[in-house]
Amino acid sequence: MSAEYVLWDHDGVLVDTEPWFFEATRRTLRDYGVDVTKEDWLSCQAKGQGLAHLASRAGFGPLAVPGIRSVRDDLYETLLDENDVLIDGALDVLSHVGQHCRMALVTTSLRRFVDQLHANTTVLDHFEFVVTAEDCSKHKPDPEPYLRAMELLGATAPRSVAVEDSRRGVASATAAGVRCFVVGSPFMATYDFEGAHAVLNDIRDLPAGLAI
Repeated sequence: MSAEYVLWDHDGVLVDTEPWFFEATRRTLRDYGVDVTKEDWLSCQAKGQGLAHLASRAGFGPLAVPGIRSVRDDLYETLLDENDVLIDGALDVLSHVGQHCRMALVTTSLRRFVDQLHANTTVLDHFEFVVTAEDCSKHKPDPEPYLRAMELLGATAPRSVAVEDSRRGVASATAAGVRCFVVGSPFMATYDFEGAHAVLNDIRDLPAGLAI
């Protein structure tokens, strides 16, 4: 495959944080009397829904959501500090692909968590641009994050590929006209990745998929 630009998702592709984000959400909502299963969470995430949707569904008004989210985010920060989440092989693949393609990071995570996770890694050094939740008015599965990244790089969709791990990520990339590789993970194993260009078993398989 010919590609000049590679647009990388973050959580689930470079760092194994998806289980911890769910765990922080589950514990927080449980303390507010709301039970959330993994299946329910994945179903909501595929539609771009998260804690606000689950809290609203349980009867919490919009004024309560920021406080609940703040508790969840603080717990998530603690869980990230307590666990090693960098995915094996990620740095080597970033280094290899970066020798052939220009790259940007495209994540719906908050910048505070990206910076926290990479305070002691060289991951961010591989990207010309980092697009986070604060940089977009709409988030995945909307195409805005990928359109924003391509705008910053001066990239076009036919010359770009995305690397994702979730259904909402695939939907976002493909809606932006970008071919999308999925890196499979145990947490997302029940997902149907319809629309993906290919599903890889390991991030180390990406260079072969890109023919570089």
